[in-house]
Amino acid sequence: MTRLFIPENNIRGDYVRIQGEDAHYLTHVLRLKVGDSFQVIVPTATEYTVLIGQVSGDCIEGRVTQVLERDTEPHLALTLYQAILKGKNFSLIIQKAVELGVGIIMPMITHRTVVRLPPRAASHHRQRWQRIAEQAAQQSERMSVPQVEKSLSFQHALEYWQASGTPGLIFAARAAGNESCNLRDVLSQLRGTNSLALFVGPEGGFSAEETHDAVSAGLREASLGRRILRAETAAVLACGLCMYELDELIPPDPTEASVDQ
Repeated sequence: MTRLFIPENNIRGDYVRIQGEDAHYLTHVLRLKVGDSFQVIVPTATEYTVLIGQVSGDCIEGRVTQVLERDTEPHLALTLYQAILKGKNFSLIIQKAVELGVGIIMPMITHRTVVRLPPRAASHHRQRWQRIAEQAAQQSERMSVPQVEKSLSFQHALEYWQASGTPGLIFAARAAGNESCNLRDVLSQLRGTNSLALFVGPEGGFSAEETHDAVSAGLREASLGRRILRAETAAVLACGLCMYELDELIPPDPTEASVDQ
């Protein structure tokens, strides 16, 4: 069933009103009509099933037929500090990271970053990346939309991370095959943490100076194995493995409480 994220003030009791782009999408793209149902999620992580009662232009009115409290968000607050990649690869990382449970994506400009965005283009790209994050959250049935933050230089990203007080890992080429940087061993020392930051570089990886600065700032080097991976592969693999090792991917008997209206 179609799922949308909407502001909480769009719902008053069991009455729901949706206008603008969302209503246009439902009626003109999905061609929903009176009598059809769809689902909406509000920022309080509550999901509602809505029955369409009236369609007028780009406005839909309906009523709530079911309230569903779901727990699909990860327990681990994972932030991905990702160097911007060229082409569609950065969009791919955003999509897959959101599906895997990442909460915040911090685009970075590093020494070897090929893409350099002027302010106006950076704002446009950020809006597009945020839409990709929202679409991925809808598709993967998450209860919140991860935030794609403003692009930062690598040094500013390090400072931002330090201020957060969150444990952090950097995946640098020099760590490949280094047993002391084995990801599972590194993560075993972080069990019990409820937050983690991952730094992944661009095409060509981090420079030696960046890696040195990162370790000096407190990031721990981690390896994804003996082979050198493409940046987009490394990002998705790192997020997936960290979620698997530190988050409850199979929670004990999760319950979904629903209330029919």
